[in-house]
Amino acid sequence: MVLVCNGFIDGSPQTQKALLDKMEGYLNHTQSEVFQEKYADWSVILRMTFDEEPDQLVMSLLNKCKPWTDDYAVNLEFEIGGKQVRCFVEQS
Repeated sequence: MVLVCNGFIDGSPQTQKALLDKMEGYLNHTQSEVFQEKYADWSVILRMTFDEEPDQLVMSLLNKCKPWTDDYAVNLEFEIGGKQVRCFVEQS
């Protein structure tokens, strides 16, 4: 599954909530009967793609989402500007 984020993703509370709500929709879909019937034996990946590096607040938020996606047996991956990154590295 790919969650595409176009343009700069700001760190406003509204953007953070919208992003988490969208992720929740994808994660909940993996638990649906239809999804389970079709992909029960597959490894599920949620790849979040960004055109450009998102705001630092979004990066921090997404770094904390791995345990959440793990609860759904979904691997969380990130891609920025077409290049896969292992995780977001917070800069000091």
